Amino acid sequence: MLERTLKTIKEANPQGLYDVIMEYCATSGFGIPKNVETRIMLAMRLGEEGLPEGEQMTISELQEIEDFVDRAVALKEKKRRLLTFKNFIEETVGSIDMGDLALRGKELLSHFSPGLMLVSSFSPEVLDDRCNSFVEDYRIAYVNYHNTWHSRRSEIGDRYSLLIDKADTLKKLNTIEEFDPKLGVEPIATIDKFPREMPFCRVLTVSDLGFSTACPYCGLKYKRGMDWHAFEKIEKELDMLLRKKLRVVSSKVANIAIEKYADDPLLAFIDAVVVSDLKGLSIIMSDEVLETLKRVLRIPKG
Repeated sequence: MLERTLKTIKEANPQGLYDVIMEYCATSGFGIPKNVETRIMLAMRLGEEGLPEGEQMTISELQEIEDFVDRAVALKEKKRRLLTFKNFIEETVGSIDMGDLALRGKELLSHFSPGLMLVSSFSPEVLDDRCNSFVEDYRIAYVNYHNTWHSRRSEIGDRYSLLIDKADTLKKLNTIEEFDPKLGVEPIATIDKFPREMPFCRVLTVSDLGFSTACPYCGLKYKRGMDWHAFEKIEKELDMLLRKKLRVVSSKVANIAIEKYADDPLLAFIDAVVVSDLKGLSIIMSDEVLETLKRVLRIPKG
């Protein structure tokens, strides 16, 4: 047993393994644990000097140091892949708050400590296999989410940009005191936080993803895209509020604007108000129309 262990240690080049372990610790952000330091120093001493005369090691101790050296050799072979997996899982777990994938990712991250990997927990080979399985499962889950989300995005179509325009229109109308009360303050504040552009994307395949945690074409984060159910809910709420505002607008300015300013930019605006054309209104509601509205409302009646 002793001869086999010493042969294993010498063939493994303990000094080279020490360098690998130190590099892994530095790159991964771990300090070198005491249990690892003790074993690698012992392996280096045995590799250089053998077992000094008069010293003895039990079969259990020999098996322990041999297993440690085997794990260190595996770390040398798997180090680059394991660090890539670690970075991938860290980024993934940061974007997934709950569910099986998040739990699996967090559990895997706990095994990257050299004190566990080289001594008592998953060996580098086992950790590599489990990480690879995690990455494959994440890719499948992400691609399904991405393609489903973009399918719904395609169904929404121009309604997305139109909702932003409607919110801007209601916000402008709220600046005119004669049209009080102000409506839709909270939904407008929510919509103001929406990205101004929401691009479409191609159908994604697992092979497209590689080691990226998000689509390389659109950057959609896993489970972080627009909630389309919430979108439709706020869309309905805003339409209701904008129609309510238009009833106030119509009663205040329709007759005045049509009678006295037939060639005014307000004409198209008034036409849209009369028929409650929310889409047309959002296109027409320019800063020029807003200023003209304010000017008309300042003119004394009679």
